[in-house]
Amino acid sequence: MQNGFETKRRELLASLYSKNFRRAEHICKRIAEKTITQFFLTEADQKSLNQILHSLKRFDSAIKAHCSTATSASIRRLRQKTVNVVRQQTRNVVPMGYAEWRNKIGLSDKQFEMLLKTTASLQLTVGCSNFCRRCNEWALPGVRKQFTFDAVKQLIERLFKTGNDQFVLYSASDPLDWQDGRKKITAIIQFMTAQGYKPRYGLLTKVPRGAESIMQDLIGINADIAVSITSKNRAKVRKIESRAKGRLSVQHDSDQLLIPAGLDEDLTTVKSSITDNYGAEITPEGVFLIIPTFTSALHLTGQARIPISEGTDFFLPLKTGRDALTIEYFKPLRALDHEGCEFTFDTLLEPQIENILSDSGSDAMTPPGMMNLREYFSTFQPEIAMRRRKMIRPVIKKLQHEILHLKTTDAAQRKRRYALFKNRVNNYLEFCRMERVIQFKKNALAFYLKAIADYLQHHPIEREIIKHLRKNDKKQYEEKFSGKFDNLGDAIEDFLMETDHQTFERFQFLVLRLIEIPSQVSVQKFIKANPVKYDSDKDKFVKV
Repeated sequence: MQNGFETKRRELLASLYSKNFRRAEHICKRIAEKTITQFFLTEADQKSLNQILHSLKRFDSAIKAHCSTATSASIRRLRQKTVNVVRQQTRNVVPMGYAEWRNKIGLSDKQFEMLLKTTASLQLTVGCSNFCRRCNEWALPGVRKQFTFDAVKQLIERLFKTGNDQFVLYSASDPLDWQDGRKKITAIIQFMTAQGYKPRYGLLTKVPRGAESIMQDLIGINADIAVSITSKNRAKVRKIESRAKGRLSVQHDSDQLLIPAGLDEDLTTVKSSITDNYGAEITPEGVFLIIPTFTSALHLTGQARIPISEGTDFFLPLKTGRDALTIEYFKPLRALDHEGCEFTFDTLLEPQIENILSDSGSDAMTPPGMMNLREYFSTFQPEIAMRRRKMIRPVIKKLQHEILHLKTTDAAQRKRRYALFKNRVNNYLEFCRMERVIQFKKNALAFYLKAIADYLQHHPIEREIIKHLRKNDKKQYEEKFSGKFDNLGDAIEDFLMETDHQTFERFQFLVLRLIEIPSQVSVQKFIKANPVKYDSDKDKFVKV
């Protein structure tokens, strides 16, 4: 679910990409009118508005050439409103107490328990005094709202009581900005130390202006803290280290971030994800599900943030850092219900489909250790199946050690373990038989094409954006398979099932054609002839 300004942002971009300037002019006017009359703007609203202004700046020359002076007036009003909001909110920082926040998010006790178990980030403040130009999170300039010390303590106590020690104390914020009266971030660290709470991850800061003494205090109490260094704060950090007679851990040290973000986003390319966390995020304004995405005009923060409310019926198991790399973004996700029971979705979530639609197969878009869709399709090649056959004995021995090595006198437990062992072995052997591998490949292709076709038919705005982002790929694939598609007719299966190591390329060719015309008749026939589902136990797509 998108906020209204995010919906308008996408509509505006789609209009600008397609050079429908009359439509863009109308959207600008509506955005300005809505902004002017809006009494309160949330953090999500303001991020979307900042991204809208960035988009308008990128298309400034085209807008001036094709739109009326009324559009320029709308943009000026929009800019002035955002400036006024910054001034008003940063001058009157709102404290958020625990009881008020808990009542506001409106979750049941069971939902709240699952939220705590799956929280990846606890954002202490709304807004950041650094608000870097290249901020991955498009952090708002200046602190506007923050949790009280009592609220932070209660949240941390509850997080650790659920067994969650993998959350971080920042997100679109700098932890050194937080304060409640005279209490600074050091008070939170000392509280956790006194309670024996040891989070897996430490603080990450850019050292806000005026926070040098706080940094020295943190070094003095041996806090787990790292610094993100650029040319702007390198001298300041070295001076702090000299005064504190200690060294700081460095998480980033470069003049520029590796992934252009914030005001450097070009709105024309698709880059790797900026985040690697699956789970939930707690902020003073609300709670959200976090799903990593490629960084592009669709998701400028490299993640999808889905608001959690009383109607939310699932949570994503917490996966952070390297653990998150094991999740294959192109397969149905595992989730947790209100009782904490795990299940697997039957379909892909919208951000996952958008990932697949944006995926060019470039290795640069995939972090080391994560399988991408190109690699997944390569597992269906004949030589890979032969390689799996050669590994049958070692694999069976490994499964024996993992499943059957524990001694037990419980007959029922022995029976369950043997059944699991047998199932795993059969599953592996099945993927060594080439005729079965070919069928699994066909099933996977049918599953993805159906998900994509359904999505594109119901998301015309997003389709226009993706069409623009992939326009260069479209030219490349049309040249590669010149004349193939028009003569396919009902032979689309033969086209897809060629064993020439180009499964991903052939799939991409069809995807790019679907982006042009989602109701491609030949693709729809292939989908209907191959009804499939995802079998989470076998980790395969199988016939329905």
